[in-house]
Amino acid sequence: MQGSNSARTTQIALLFECALGAVALVIGWLFGQWPLVGVSTLPEDSRQQIVAVGWGLIATGPLLVALVLMERFPIGPLRGMREMTSEVILRMFSGASVAQLAAVALAAGLGEELLFRGLVQAGLSHFFGCTVAVVAASVLFGVCHCLNATDVVSALLAGS
Repeated sequence: MQGSNSARTTQIALLFECALGAVALVIGWLFGQWPLVGVSTLPEDSRQQIVAVGWGLIATGPLLVALVLMERFPIGPLRGMREMTSEVILRMFSGASVAQLAAVALAAGLGEELLFRGLVQAGLSHFFGCTVAVVAASVLFGVCHCLNATDVVSALLAGS
């Protein structure tokens, strides 16, 4: 029974995360703000795209270090965040395979980037400038990942 619950949860999570990307594309199309505007498949733009991906990977390093430290040294509000993660997320995905978790993570990354960066941040930057757009998109990202106050702050920082 546990395996079927995990498979069902994984399917729902995968569908939800893919739907975020689809919603971003539809809203972007309706309002003339295409979330993929910075993405190019032209060969001459490939180097710039590769450099951008490289910088993105480098930027994940401090986040990974922070996650490891939070797991190893759960002090203060980090203890509550760790307990909440154990209660909610681990229970939801216990029994899920590595492939299932990877599929959900990939869908979450793509769907959320299309929505928060490609649509919200890019759209707001036209009206308010880059700084306000980054802050607003990061706050929205944090609020949407709210399990508790510490989680909002960490998601806000990760989304910046």
